[in-house]
This record gives sequence, structure tokens and C-alpha cells, in this order.
Amino acid sequence: MEEKDLIKYNKELTNSKIKDYFKSKEGIAFTSASVISFVPYFVADPSIYPIIIINSCVIISNLIRNLKSKLDNNYQLYEAITNSDEYHEFKELYDIFISNIAIFLKNFNFNNTKELCLFLLQMLESSNLSVSKKEYHIFKYGKDILVDELGARIVTGKTVCRHTTSFYTDVLNKTGVTSCNLSVSMIKPNQINSKRINYNHMVNCILDNNEKYLFDSTSYNFFGTSKDKGLDDNYAISPIDNGICKIDQKRSIIINPKSEREYVSLSNYQLQSISPLEIIETSYYISEMYLRNYLMVEEFYNSTRNIIERLNYLINRLAPLSDNPIKEWKIK
Repeated sequence: MEEKDLIKYNKELTNSKIKDYFKSKEGIAFTSASVISFVPYFVADPSIYPIIIINSCVIISNLIRNLKSKLDNNYQLYEAITNSDEYHEFKELYDIFISNIAIFLKNFNFNNTKELCLFLLQMLESSNLSVSKKEYHIFKYGKDILVDELGARIVTGKTVCRHTTSFYTDVLNKTGVTSCNLSVSMIKPNQINSKRINYNHMVNCILDNNEKYLFDSTSYNFFGTSKDKGLDDNYAISPIDNGICKIDQKRSIIINPKSEREYVSLSNYQLQSISPLEIIETSYYISEMYLRNYLMVEEFYNSTRNIIERLNYLINRLAPLSDNPIKEWKIK
């Protein structure tokens, strides 16, 4: 298939929509009304010219706001990406990659999903699932939201919370464990009623033995009701009430209402009681298990390396992230 330049395509879509807007009845009416509104000022006293300038700014800002609502090209770009040969190859390879991980993890007969989560975290931290060392990296420019397989970004080694959370959801669901992504905000308790809440974080909501808990793969924390009062509260939250979870005296989690669709499927399950001591002991246990089986993990990595490298190439073409403006974006 011929290579498609998405930067050029996006500009063409934008220019076409601008032309269509000014040709439409709405665009003609708005432009005519704007011009007519200026007529009285041209015959008026020059002393009111500052008002003319203010009105001009208001009209222009309204026009820009109106146009912006019509210039969203994400759907067309998404269609162009998902209809490409490279995307179809990417989908097939990523499914194989996730299936291979799920099959590999079954070798260890984990006692619960927390052990699985921590072992998978060891694999991520040791770069056994990526082309380079894992790091939390926020890129200034990105197109990854357009591709729905955010979890595939972990193969690059440079990820943020939405990527690792999505990866966990993909792997856990493949192993038969129910998990979903939750968009959340971690804020101070006195900010709970604030009208401006920035939902800038993502965590997993995981079902385990008919109870649920939250897992933050970026801070390595599990959140549930506390078993051990007086111990480290970093692992303990009060039961979720109207989407609000209190972690401790300084932090609370608020679940983004837009995540309700995902969360509602688990809303009838109780929040699991979690012992901080139990999590610490489990972490030591999994660390030792990982060290004992390191050669086995390395063997898995070597057997999957070709897939990881190809996925890295494809994800960077389909959904590029960059510290500098993205000037080239082509797919086949």
C-alpha cells in the first residue's frame, strides 16, 4: 500500500473544513453579521475606536471558537490509521504479544492477582518487555490517544500512567482477570468540592476473589480498605463513596465521571481489605521469585524480542510521541 502522509492529510482536512464553513449558511450569516455590526462605528466619533477594537477581538475570538469546534479531524485521522496495513499488522502482533505474556505468567501459579501484578511490574522494570530501559517520560507532543491500544507503548520503554495501566488491563483480561482503566485525580481532601478538578492520572480497578481494589502501576501501590490501622496508610483507602476514595489525611482519589461506564461493571463488588504488611511481604516474595526465575524471564524476552522490536517500530509510526513538534507522520 502507498504511504500516506498524515500531517499533510490533516492540513487538507482543516483547509477543506474552513472553506466549507465560510460557504455554509451559518458561515455566511456569521460573517455578514460581523461586517454589519462594524458599520455604525465607521461613521461614529473617533473617540470610541477603542470600543471598536474590543468588539473586533470579541468577534474574532467567537469566530475562532466556532471554527475550532468544526475542525476536529480526529475521527478522519483515526479512520486513516485503522484502515492502514501497518495498523492491521500492529493489531495482530500486539494480540500475539499479550497472549504470549499471559501464557508465560501461568507458569508461576500465583496465589492472587497482586502477585501477578508485582511480577509483571518486575518484568517491566527490568526491561524484559521493551526495547530500552523503562522510564516515566512525558512527551510534549503526541498522537497516541488516536490509537486505542495505549498498552503497546510499553515496548518503547518510555511511558506514562495511561500506557502502563492500559497494558495491565490488556494482560489481566487475557489471563481471565477482570480489570478496567479508571481516570482519576489525586488531590488534597479540601479540594474535593473544587469545580476545577484535573483528572490527570490513570489506575487499574481489578477484581480479585469477588472483591475489587485499585492498583497504581506508576507508584507501585494497591488501594483498598485498611486491615491494619496505625500502619502505613499509603496502601489504605476508605470505601469508595460517590467516586471518592480517601487515601490518608493528605490525599484523596476522585474517579472521573467519564470512567463510570468502566467502573459501573465493578460497582457492586466490595472494596478489598488490604494489609500494608501483607503487600510488603508479597513484594519481597515476588522479588525473590523473580530472581530465581530470571533466566526463564530472559529466555522469554529473547523469544519475543522480534515482536517487541516490530511493535516498537509500528507504534512509533501509527501514534508518534516526541519532545519536539511532529513534522513527519506517515503510515502504509
